Amino acid sequence: MREDLVVPGESSEKESIAIGSRVIVEPFSPLLDRMRVEKPELVAGLETLRDLVGGESFEKYFNSLQSIKKDEKNVMLITDNEMKRTAIERQYIGALQQAFAVQYVRIVCQPAF
Repeated sequence: MREDLVVPGESSEKESIAIGSRVIVEPFSPLLDRMRVEKPELVAGLETLRDLVGGESFEKYFNSLQSIKKDEKNVMLITDNEMKRTAIERQYIGALQQAFAVQYVRIVCQPAF
């Protein structure tokens, strides 16, 4: 392989980052853990959601989300996978509305780089 060519998946992230750059790579942490620090007002809703959907489904579909945002009437989930987005839309809209006491649920797929 050419030294100057970086093909995604063929080298690790650390090898493709220039020395002295300001990019910081952090390991992914579960959504619930991040929200306890970043948005503690969402923790009660996430715990209610876990009770409604069950622990296994919560871990698979919700604790792996990139982000979650909520206002008075809406909750928005950001996932990195179109299949997860579709599964959440098909199976868990009612549970999300109940857990977060909202009318509308929006799910956005934003693939990770």
